[in-house]
Amino acid sequence: MAIDIIISTIFLILLGLAIIGGRYAKAGIGEIPLIYRSTIIRFVLNLSMLAVLAFSIFLLFFYSWKLFVLLLAIGFITEVFVIIPLIEKLLYSSLKVLKPKGKWRLEGWDVFDGGNYSIQGEYDTEEQAMEAANLRLLELEEDQPTETSGGQSDRGVQDRVYIVRPEGSKYRWRPH
Repeated sequence: MAIDIIISTIFLILLGLAIIGGRYAKAGIGEIPLIYRSTIIRFVLNLSMLAVLAFSIFLLFFYSWKLFVLLLAIGFITEVFVIIPLIEKLLYSSLKVLKPKGKWRLEGWDVFDGGNYSIQGEYDTEEQAMEAANLRLLELEEDQPTETSGGQSDRGVQDRVYIVRPEGSKYRWRPH
């Protein structure tokens, strides 16, 4: 009985991680919460998909197919209200522990690829991040001149620069 409870708990946690991973696997940058952009968290979510598959095969063929069917039903019924909120709280708290606090960062947005990329550097103040963003815009102007790219205008295809606040929210930096 105790083994069934342990197996059930592990399976439901892995199922919740796999469902979370599947939700954001092909989402665009604006749709992915910051917590799921962490390389560590993405690795855990991808690994959990393999673990659910392996655990499902174990349950189905070597342990109890009835328990497997019951856990799937419980998992899909309670995922939105119980399992995923608990897992997200755990992931968020683990990310808070792993991520350095109080640093400003820069992030780039590639208009052609439709994806974001990290820009090296961490800054203690917003002013330092703004200076670094201005320098990055100057670099972009050399690589992607306004004459051919349209620059930072809304119709331009020059890469965008975002300033990421220490708590994770961000805003687009535009030249003055």
